[in-house]
Amino acid sequence: CVQEAAIATGNWGCGAFGGDKVMKAVIQMLAAAQAERPLLYMTFGEAELTTSLSSLFSLLVEARATVGQVYEHLINFKPNTSSQYNYSQQLAYYLEKRFE
Repeated sequence: CVQEAAIATGNWGCGAFGGDKVMKAVIQMLAAAQAERPLLYMTFGEAELTTSLSSLFSLLVEARATVGQVYEHLINFKPNTSSQYNYSQQLAYYLEKRFE
């Protein structure tokens, strides 16, 4: 049995392009899951992002969430622009509430 190498990635599209780090990470989690490959996600020393993604990943695994289920929630997510919480915080909370 040959073990596939992990996909090593990070905050693609989150620098000059202004993408959301949690959204981009979840999309990459889904891609790795669909490809049945381990994912090595680099947060480049951002402790809060590391904690948030680790907690979210554990929750999704524990809930046995499918790629399709998570994808459906991603496309239905509507951030509250008047919220005190940023997009990443709202998205993480939204997904946590869907799978707890």
